[in-house]
Formats: sequence, C-alpha cells, structure tokens
Amino acid sequence: MIDPITLAVLEGGLQSAIREMREVLVRSGRSPIIAISTDFSNSIFDPSGEQVVQGDDQPVHLGSMQVALGEVIRFFEDDISDGDVIYVNDPTYGGGHQADMTMFKPVYIAGDLVAWVGTRAHVSDSGGPVAGGYNPLAREIYAEGIRISPLKIWERGQLRRDVLTMLLLNLRTPEAHRGDMGAQLGALGVAQRRLESLSGSLGTAALREGMSALLDRGQQLARESIASLPDGVYPGHAFLENPAGDEPLDIWSEITVEGDRLGVALRGSPQIDRYFNSYFGNSISAIYAGLLTVFPKDTPHNGGVYRCVDIDLGPEGSIVNAVEPTPSSMATSTPFDNIMEAVEAALAQAAPERAVAGWSHFCGSTFAGLDSRTGERFSHLSTMSGIGGAGAMWRTDGWSCCSPQCTFGGMRTGNVEEIEFRIPMRIHRFEFRPDSEGPGQWRGGFGMALEMEPLEPRIVVSNIGEGYVLAPPGQDVPPEFESDRATFKRSVRNASGSVDAIVPHTVIDLHAGEVLVSESPGGGGIGDPRRRDRGALRADIDNGLISPDRAARVYGWDPEG
Repeated sequence: MIDPITLAVLEGGLQSAIREMREVLVRSGRSPIIAISTDFSNSIFDPSGEQVVQGDDQPVHLGSMQVALGEVIRFFEDDISDGDVIYVNDPTYGGGHQADMTMFKPVYIAGDLVAWVGTRAHVSDSGGPVAGGYNPLAREIYAEGIRISPLKIWERGQLRRDVLTMLLLNLRTPEAHRGDMGAQLGALGVAQRRLESLSGSLGTAALREGMSALLDRGQQLARESIASLPDGVYPGHAFLENPAGDEPLDIWSEITVEGDRLGVALRGSPQIDRYFNSYFGNSISAIYAGLLTVFPKDTPHNGGVYRCVDIDLGPEGSIVNAVEPTPSSMATSTPFDNIMEAVEAALAQAAPERAVAGWSHFCGSTFAGLDSRTGERFSHLSTMSGIGGAGAMWRTDGWSCCSPQCTFGGMRTGNVEEIEFRIPMRIHRFEFRPDSEGPGQWRGGFGMALEMEPLEPRIVVSNIGEGYVLAPPGQDVPPEFESDRATFKRSVRNASGSVDAIVPHTVIDLHAGEVLVSESPGGGGIGDPRRRDRGALRADIDNGLISPDRAARVYGWDPEG
C-alpha cells in the first residue's frame, strides 16, 4: 500500500504536469481559440483508460475524454505501440463536436504501458461548407466538417505525412492547424517526460499504485458527497430553443439517490435535423458537469468520481442520445448547458441551498475571410460575441460577462487589442448591457453589448447558438418577474445608420462600413427580487447596471425610503 507522503508527491507531480501542458498550449497554439480563449483540456489516464487527473481548463470536456479514450482502446485493441499518437474528433467515437480535436499518446516505461496522456483542443476550422466548425445550415453531420475516426497520426514515433497532408488539405487554415497540432504534441511530450521522471524517482510500481489510489480516493469523496444528499427520486426539466420550429425542445432528468450511489436517467425530444443534438460522450460530460455543481470544490475530476454515477441516456435517436447522421456542431454548448440545467433542477430539490440558476447560453458568431495584412485565410470563433451573464447561487450574485455554463467562466475573451491584432476587425464597443440581469434576491450576472466592424471588404459571419427566445431560468423567482427578461439580439448597422436584425442560425456577408451589434442576456436570479439587499441594489443603480425605473418596477426600490 502506497504511503501518504509518496501519494502526495505523486499527486503534486501529476498536477504539475497538467499545468505545464496548459502552458504549452497557451504559448504555442496558433489559433486564438486556443492561445487566447483557452478552449482546451488536458488529462492523464491509467493504462486501462480511466482518467486520473484533468486540468482546471474547460468543464465541457469533463469525463468525455475518458469516454473517447475508451473508444480508442476498443478500436485498436492490441495494436498500440510506443511512439503512437492517436487523433480523433468524431462524435460517434466519444467526441463533442468535430471542431474539438483530441490527441492521445500511450506512455511506455521499460516496455510496459503505464499511462495514457491526452489533450483536446478546439481548432479554428474543421472543414466543411461553413468556416469555423459551426454550420447552422447543416442538416446532416457530413456538412459539419471532416470526421476523424481514431487514427495514428504518429506511428512508432514517425509522423505519417500522408495522413497529415490529407487532413490539412481539408481545412481553410492549414498553417494554424499544423501549429495547433504541434502544440498538442508538445503538451503530450511534457506529460510523458514528467511521468518518466516520477517513475524514475518513485518507481514504476509506486506510479501504478498511486494512480489507483487517487482513483479510489476520488470514488470515496464522491460517495461521501452523494451520501450527504437525502435519498429519493428527483425529476428535473429544461427547455431549449428549436431552430427548426416554434415549439421548444425538452430535456428531462431523473436523479435517484440511494445511499452513496447516484443514478441519472436522461431523456430528450427526438433528434432534429439541425445542429442542436448531442451524442453520447457529450451528454455524459454534461451530466458530470451538472453533478459537480453540488459536490465540494475539492472533489477531483477523475474516473473514481464517475464510478459512483449510473447514467442512462435512454433510447437512441433523441437530442441527448443522437445517432448518425444528425448534426451536432453546437452540442458542446447547446444542448450541453440545457442538460446541465435539467440535472441542476433535479439537484435543487435534493439540496436547495446548493441551487444554481440558469446561465446565459452561448449565442455567438464565427468570422472568416482573407486577412490582407498577412495574405492568409482566417477563421475565428468570437467568444466576445457570445458571452453573457452567469446564474446566481444561494447568497451569491452571478458573474457578469463570462462564458456559458459549459465553461464555468473558464473561457477567456481576450482583450480588445489582442483580438484586433489577430483578426481584421475593429471593436467599437465591449461593455456590460444594463438591465439584462435575471432579477432575484441574488441577481444573475449582466450580459454584454458588443460592436465589431470588418476591416476587409467582405467577411463571412455565421450566427449560431441559443438564447434569442428563452431567457436563462431563475430559481424560486416569482413568475411575474421572470417574464420581464432580456434575450439575445443581433443586428447589422450600416453606414447610413439603419439597423437590420439578423435572422438566427444563418450565414451572412458583412461588408466594410457595416457594424455587427450583439447584445446578450444576463443569468437567472434566485429568490424574490423585492428581498434584495438595498445596499447591493443601490450599488447596481449607481454603477449604471440597473436603471431606476427597473429598480422600482422589479425590485420595489424607493429612493426616498
């Protein structure tokens, strides 16, 4: 049995390796979505593919890399060798969407497989008819970019140039993608060297035993957290907008707590021929992310925790258990966030003091075209254009202008100058959107207002996401206040000053002299807004975040009182 001090040294070494992987990707990644927005995750696994540690990067990848590695191991069976690097992105093999490229590498020491290391990163382009990896016009998965089943991009330490060339030929930004792949490979190399160093100092047997002990400890901590919840069956429900019609789509959850085990049954509306569908790996990840909102913050992100959760996604062919050929490029935010909301709605009944109100969903834009400054094509997912407010928690207001809940605020927008340096756009305005919060005793965070103008004669803009109709839900907010909520608005203001609303889920041309205007909603609140602390309300009014009229109408504000 490994002693506590050795285990602590091992755990610290693994966490250090994960942090170094992050630094490699930030410093070496070519695409802004990696280098600026940090849309990636890194993990270390035991030889069987069970996740031992995952970095504090993007919760949207929680557990799904373990699912994908399981698919890789089943695909290759015994055909894995030292020096192999496997590349995969397909949702039918545990991927989230095709824009997320995952790279796995087995780590051998003295001829024995002792671990796997992996990194998943969102790239600037994944091919297909619409740049950026999100195609709101897609009716099948085949129109969402290149699909990569598990393949060896490096075999026994040798780059497969034929495979790499084929891959890059399918992308609009081959040089950026080549650089991103190099960053991922560098991150895997750092992790491998740290594991070899730990094995050299502690011994390979201690490395194996320690990883097993960390998984067992994660399982024990999860059991204790689950056991703190009252036994019972708790239903939850969430809506999502339907890009194919007027009626919203449904997601239902049912959480069963029995002792130190927890079961999640998830059901959804039938899958649709639009990009709001989720394949199994993405749905499993969303369930884990929702559950971790009620677990203590020191709960590790590893496979030991996942052992305590029984998941049932229901029959194939729903929006939460999609099957080919349905499209799914928005899956990692919609319905990922909606699945989280359904899980959290159920958990709120078991642990109301840990309730989380709804966050603003991602409703952004991708920009693509030719940058005359460099002569290269660019493709950029603008996180600035899609962020909104976070939902409140008990006794805590929501964060303002942060990423959607699938990232828990972990996705950076970058500063204005940095974005203008990277892509040929001028940012005229980027600020809080007043009166956009979800009201409550603890209010939601505020949304943003953004104005961007192209510096090229023409760029292509894909308008994607959810939040045009449905506002993020509150918790225990009187219905009359939930009806008075901001939603997403997106429009184009031309040189004459006239403004044309943009139809959701479309691809448009934006020309020089035109300005794209985006306004996002805030997060949901918790409790009756009339009970909000008067000092906190006064601060919001003084800061120009809540207008006096809204304060009086919704919060019962009396400036003379």
